[in-house]
Amino acid sequence: MPCKVIAGFDALVATGLPVIIGEFGPGRNIGPSPTNITPQAIIQAAEARNLGWLAWAWDDNPSAGDDWFALSLNGDYNSSADLTTFGKSVVEGAGYGLLALAKPATAW
Repeated sequence: MPCKVIAGFDALVATGLPVIIGEFGPGRNIGPSPTNITPQAIIQAAEARNLGWLAWAWDDNPSAGDDWFALSLNGDYNSSADLTTFGKSVVEGAGYGLLALAKPATAW
């Protein structure tokens, strides 16, 4: 992960404000703002700093298949077969994906 991104995350932490790292994409140098920073790198860096994170987007142009910002190929999630490569990383990534990290809300 580029040092500028890590420095930016650290600067955000230093503000003491609540922060969400949001709308990051699949990496792989695709989309309107291409980058090769992987979802795994972003999620792990955010988690290491207790920053919230939110990948973009569940069904953003799923008709583009696996070459866009959709996490799901069809808007659903019943199994791994419903997910793009990006979705598999964000949802099923071993040790860092939603299946590993998500917890039920206790505030409601």
